[in-house]
This record gives sequence, structure tokens and C-alpha cells, in this order.
Amino acid sequence: MMSALSKHESNYRPTAVGGGDLWYGLLQVYPDTARRYGCHARTGAMLKDTTDNLSCAVRIMAVTVPRDNAITIRDTCWRGVAADWGPMVSSGKRNEMSNWMRQQTNCRATNSVRPRNRPETLDVRLYTAEPNSSG
Repeated sequence: MMSALSKHESNYRPTAVGGGDLWYGLLQVYPDTARRYGCHARTGAMLKDTTDNLSCAVRIMAVTVPRDNAITIRDTCWRGVAADWGPMVSSGKRNEMSNWMRQQTNCRATNSVRPRNRPETLDVRLYTAEPNSSG
């Protein structure tokens, strides 16, 4: 999802600066927001680092998604990821991101989410170390 979101936020450019020099990096994080959420990257320059930017975005989402129990929902205001990332409020962009994610093999569910049954019999062998004969 963050990869799809970064297309709309920065066109996949880690050094992108938007909003009149307010938002920085792949996911266009505002430095004050980064500081409030305790991110390692606390300045615009630091938020241009791909790893630090994505790490900060994860930290923010790890608070907003469980807090609002949503990725994107609107009641009195936008909540979840949409509380901080504008593309999430656009149904067209959400649909585009969703369609793109469905095409990614790593975003698809496996054939079954249930674990495979264990065989009725297992060939279990216990291996023990030989006593040390030099002792």
C-alpha cells in the first residue's frame, strides 16, 4: 500500500518536496508530524532518506489505523491513513491503488490462509550426540 501511495505523494521520488517546502520524501511527511510521532527523521533533509521516510510513515500509520480502526473512513473527519495522506481521500486514487495492489503477487492471499494439516504419522527421530571418547 505504501508503494502505491508513494506514486501519488511523490511520484516515487525520495527527494520530493511538496506543499511549498512543507512535506518531504516518498510519502511527503511533515517534519513536525515526524517529531510528534517520535520518528528518527525529524527534519526535511532527514525525511528525504527513503528508509527513514518509510519508517516514519509506518510509525504514524501504526498509531492512526488502530486508533481509528480504519485505513480510510470519513465520519466527522478523515480517519486512519486518510487523516495524514491526501490521496486516500480520493475514491479514484484509492481504486487505482487497490487495483495496482491486486496485481502484485506479494499483495495477494495464498490459495489458503489455513495451515496445512499435519500428517497422521510423523517420522520423528531423536538424535543424540555421541559421548566424547577423548575425555
